[in-house]
Amino acid sequence: MIDRTHPVSLTRQAVALGISRGAVYYVPRAACGACSSARARMSVAAAIADAAVTNVELLDPVSRAQLIEEYRSADVLFLHLNDYEAFKKVRPSKVFEYAAMGKPVWAGVAGYSAEFIKTEVSNAAVFPPCDAEAAIAAFDTLKQQTAPRESFAQKYARRAIMSELAADMLRFLKPKPRT
Repeated sequence: MIDRTHPVSLTRQAVALGISRGAVYYVPRAACGACSSARARMSVAAAIADAAVTNVELLDPVSRAQLIEEYRSADVLFLHLNDYEAFKKVRPSKVFEYAAMGKPVWAGVAGYSAEFIKTEVSNAAVFPPCDAEAAIAAFDTLKQQTAPRESFAQKYARRAIMSELAADMLRFLKPKPRT
């Protein structure tokens, strides 16, 4: 482990550990989508201030186009749903937005969302909501690279979903033969 306070230089520590010197100086930049309310934003801002965290930036709301640019400039896209029973039964649209970007996805989710991300989104790390230690461990499993998720994009494209829905409806509405 690199010790930034140790008298041995960071470069020598990196060499001794067999890791790239650049990895010592470069810290991936995670981006968070949005706080769901002004109250949630105030709570997050207070927690950041209380912990004296300096590598987290809360952004004001932006246009859709600017949001996409923020996603593109991030190294990791972060999603967190609180540990509420209701959130175990949802699949937020943010998952699809993040997966479409090809960036690593770091998600604090449970229930259906967790299973969906684990099985459908490559280079995603899932951890239980509100578990900081598990979040750190999960983050360390991500590959710091952008890689298109072509099969995901094809499978979950609006056209594919609508075609499947239409086929299901036709099967359901098809009259059954009388016996």
